[in-house]
Amino acid sequence: MKAAYALYTEPGSAQRALDSLRAASAQLRLTPRQITVITAQPFDAYDFGRGVEEGDHKPPASGCQP
Repeated sequence: MKAAYALYTEPGSAQRALDSLRAASAQLRLTPRQITVITAQPFDAYDFGRGVEEGDHKPPASGCQP
């Protein structure tokens, strides 16, 4: 297991970081289920506030660890 930990002062910054991580997920061999965002309050206006989509629960592509 590998982990990256980051703190952001505003939700927009966190969203941009998440977007970048998702864009690089193939190179990093990550599946959407392996990315976890923890916040102190709900941020429904942002993608990370809505959780993982149902389609993201499919088995990982070849070469990716679940």
